[in-house]
Amino acid sequence: MTTVGIPYVDPFAPARGPFTGSALVGLHLTWPVSNQLIDSVLPYVGTLKGVTMTGGNLRHAKAIKPDLLVVYRDYRVEHPADFELLGGRGGARQYADRLLAVWQDADVLDVADYLEVMNEWKIPSSWYPRLAEFSIYLGEILAERGVAMLTGGFFPGMPEPEEFAALYPYLRWADSHPVGTWPDGSPKYHGVSFHLAGFMPPGVTSPGMIPWINDPWIAGRYTFFDQALRLRHGYSLRDFRGPKLATELYWGYGFADEAGVWTTGQLRAGVRETARRLSEDGIVDGFHIWSVGQVANWIDLSPHLPGMIK
Repeated sequence: MTTVGIPYVDPFAPARGPFTGSALVGLHLTWPVSNQLIDSVLPYVGTLKGVTMTGGNLRHAKAIKPDLLVVYRDYRVEHPADFELLGGRGGARQYADRLLAVWQDADVLDVADYLEVMNEWKIPSSWYPRLAEFSIYLGEILAERGVAMLTGGFFPGMPEPEEFAALYPYLRWADSHPVGTWPDGSPKYHGVSFHLAGFMPPGVTSPGMIPWINDPWIAGRYTFFDQALRLRHGYSLRDFRGPKLATELYWGYGFADEAGVWTTGQLRAGVRETARRLSEDGIVDGFHIWSVGQVANWIDLSPHLPGMIK
């Protein structure tokens, strides 16, 4: 366990497959930032996620730190159309074509280790078995291009544990269908992503804090996903071979007007406590702190970063 920077960070070396140690701590780039800011945080993070227009930052970071786990999602394609999800292999092919078009335009296919294929899409409960089937089809198609994906991208507090358990066919399929290899030759697998609230240590409070923090149903929802899978299928999410990443995580709702809710020291405490809890539970492999970069109505934690991670 490191005593420098954020504890429990375990950036995996290039000659090792990931997801075998403590939870990776990372950032979510919502908008391009200076590469100088990226340089200042790279020694302290094990993963970095970016969205549309942040490809330059991701490429810069990966060039400096090749072992960095890079995730990308594009705003231009947020989720499948209903007819694509329900359209079998043909629908998955149509969706894959749309995804590949924006990824190629963003020039990230040689930079991102994982491409996130969905973002906070609310579907009827009865569609989750179809989502599992669709994810298998999509995974097969993207694997032909050497692309490893993260399916899901679920809202904080979603889906219901029983709905998540309906993804079991996809999880088991992914376990036996690697997408190429890591530099050490170990197999690389498709994964799953979700969004969470963070944890704070006891006694760290703010007048503006929201009830999601430390809430087992929001911050710790992954444990209920695991319980539902074990109950229904005798399968633990801990045994899934692909990554399970919280690709958005914050100690609030994430809007710009929350900028004064937490001090830098409190945010640092939240990062440490979240990393500790996720590492202790051994289910979530890493998380991306929401969010870095000034855009729209989302919070920008850039001013806090030096004090949060050093």
